[in-house]
Amino acid sequence: RIPSSLGNLSKLLHLDLSLNELQGELPVSVGNLHSLEELDLSANFLSSEWPISIGNLSSLKELDLSQNRFFGELPISMGNLGSLKVLDLSQNGYFGELPTSIRNLFSLEKLDLSFNNFSGEFPWSTGNFSSLKLLDLRSCGFWGKVPHSIGNFTQLQYLHLGSNNFSGDLLGPIGNLRSLEAINVAKCNFSGQITSSLRNLSQLTALDLAQNSYRGMIELDVLLTSWKNLEFLGLSLNRLSVLTKATSDTTSQKLKYIGLRSCNLTKFPNFLQNQHHLRFMDLSDNRIQGKVPKWLLDPNMQNLNGFNFSHNLLTGFDQHPVVLPGNKGPLPVPPPGTITYLASNNSLTGEIPSWICNLNILESLVLSHNNLSGLLPQCLGNFSDELLVLDLQGNN
Repeated sequence: RIPSSLGNLSKLLHLDLSLNELQGELPVSVGNLHSLEELDLSANFLSSEWPISIGNLSSLKELDLSQNRFFGELPISMGNLGSLKVLDLSQNGYFGELPTSIRNLFSLEKLDLSFNNFSGEFPWSTGNFSSLKLLDLRSCGFWGKVPHSIGNFTQLQYLHLGSNNFSGDLLGPIGNLRSLEAINVAKCNFSGQITSSLRNLSQLTALDLAQNSYRGMIELDVLLTSWKNLEFLGLSLNRLSVLTKATSDTTSQKLKYIGLRSCNLTKFPNFLQNQHHLRFMDLSDNRIQGKVPKWLLDPNMQNLNGFNFSHNLLTGFDQHPVVLPGNKGPLPVPPPGTITYLASNNSLTGEIPSWICNLNILESLVLSHNNLSGLLPQCLGNFSDELLVLDLQGNN
């Protein structure tokens, strides 16, 4: 527990008790620390409603209560913390609507309320957030339209609104926020088109628009020429038709993740073969025809850990690194560094060959629902230190 005697340290400027497994409530005596500028209680097991004593700390510039068990509604008194630059209440159990007194937090540069249980609309119009650099409202329970006034948050670098019920046209208003480095608005109800104004966001490293209702055609190569630092791109599960050029001499070579599931693709985007840092790609649920290209096995693609091409119109492989639904014949040989081998729901036949035991770092082997037969290789017992999942159901 936090001792009440801390309240006697009247000249204290900085108090960091994070990562200490502290339990109980914050003692009322903390309200006596009138000179305190930074208070970090994150990553503990503190449990109570909003500590009323915090409302007395008018000199406070940074307050971090994240990753605790605080609960209840936020009080009007939080508006007394007018000097706050950092407010992090993420990963707690706060609920209800935000108090209108949040309008008094004029100096905020970082506001993180993510992973709580709030309700109602976020008070966009009530706060003067012109100094805000990070806004994280993921999984908060907020709803309503995000107003065009968000375009006035000119210092914003990180915008995370995912997994809420926000709606409206967000991309138009933020197209001129040139300091933006990361945008995550996945799993919301945003709509509209992906406009060319997003090319202004040249500092972007991450853009996740997945699982919204964006629509229309987008020339991905054109956008990517402006995003030289982009590492994460998620456009999956919208109403988009993604167009790409036949040539591959485009775009950034820093992409690590790309999600284009259900984007009406008809071919493999050629620019991907230049993305030598790519770790995962999702091109599932499209209309891609033909064979999986050879460049996927190029030594320059050695960072690629996984890909999902399921539910397309593929006819096979130039080479056979993996197995897709619908493959027939004997079990294909995967690369020696394979960690996860997923070949379920195909028409694979014959025995499980002994070469499978050469995959000495294999953690998951899933061959369920095929037509495999015969005896299991004796050497499967050698996987005792690594293998975590073995699924052979639905075979012979």
